[in-house]
Amino acid sequence: MDSLNKDSLNKANTLFSLDLLRKLSENDNKKNVFYSPISISSALAMVCLGAHGDTAAQMVKALQLHRAKDVHTGFQSLTSEINKSCTKCLLRTASRLFGEKSYTFHTGFLDSCNKYYLSEPEQVDFQQEYEGARGQINNWVEEKTEDDSTSARQEAQQTAPDPVNIFDTEGEEADKQDDPEPVSYPAEEIDPNYDADV
Repeated sequence: MDSLNKDSLNKANTLFSLDLLRKLSENDNKKNVFYSPISISSALAMVCLGAHGDTAAQMVKALQLHRAKDVHTGFQSLTSEINKSCTKCLLRTASRLFGEKSYTFHTGFLDSCNKYYLSEPEQVDFQQEYEGARGQINNWVEEKTEDDSTSARQEAQQTAPDPVNIFDTEGEEADKQDDPEPVSYPAEEIDPNYDADV
């Protein structure tokens, strides 16, 4: 992925992250918020592969992906970079869609999920066996985090597809760090032409 495309995806993800932080903090802007915007945006971008019409347009707008070029190739490259090993830390991400087994995934969608996100949607029975579906999802999360995770899903959703993304870290410095001071990055400083309603 070239630098211009990478920068456009980084900008889109940053703006989405700021929009999401504003939404998560709107009732209490003094509380700490921990979330992984890249996990959320990459999982929803994967869902976007199968969206059409107004749904696709609304997802692209909410995720700020209209600002990025070659989105899915960008996420493919970013996921590869994140999952590279280093000696002092382990950082990895993985995504999977869990869809109701009574729905049929289109072959093109399955191929694209596999190509760009290294993920193949898994069909589960949310309607009749939601506890079993929850168990399947939690087993996948435990496998991907090498059993270093609590239950990912407290309650199975009875909708399809259900995107799941994990972002797992391990490292020498994790136990040594103090709580950092909060830092504010207004979107206008990142992009003076920022308009959340675009």
